[in-house]
Amino acid sequence: MSSDTSQAHHNLKTLSSHTRKMLPDPRLTALGIRQAMALAERFEHMDKINVVACSPLRRTVHTAYVGFRPLILDKKVPVIAYPDIKEWGNAPSSTGVNMSELMKKFPELEGKLNTRLATDGWYKNTELGIPDYKEVRAERVRKELWELGQKGEDVHILVVSHGAFLATLEGSESKFPFGS
Repeated sequence: MSSDTSQAHHNLKTLSSHTRKMLPDPRLTALGIRQAMALAERFEHMDKINVVACSPLRRTVHTAYVGFRPLILDKKVPVIAYPDIKEWGNAPSSTGVNMSELMKKFPELEGKLNTRLATDGWYKNTELGIPDYKEVRAERVRKELWELGQKGEDVHILVVSHGAFLATLEGSESKFPFGS
């Protein structure tokens, strides 16, 4: 599990908490882009990755594209837009857009981002009323990633997601400093 992050506009402490939550599918800041670019230099396992699973929110797609460009463009590692690893909540900052709209922002990823799992309406969070919805989704993701990892020899999956979701996925939500 990596604590690397790419700052997006909803992380800016110069904005009120309410304002940050109300930013629709926020983009990376200039600092966030530099942080993502640094991933290409610092990520030790770049040569082992053969699948990238990415939350379909704009900031994570941008992080994956910038930070793992050698994987995506040079090695042509498949990138899967995986809605179940999106951030928790239904605030605009945690809600994406349909994939055709997202692809307009990243035309260079056309044909490189598998959007099969991100069906129409993927960005609508309908799980908030379900008891234990966080653990239910995290457990489903663990199972699906395990199954994906069993589909071949030596499968190494890079997950590009969000802090609060990843904390739940790895079972450390209580240690997550920002709440969820």
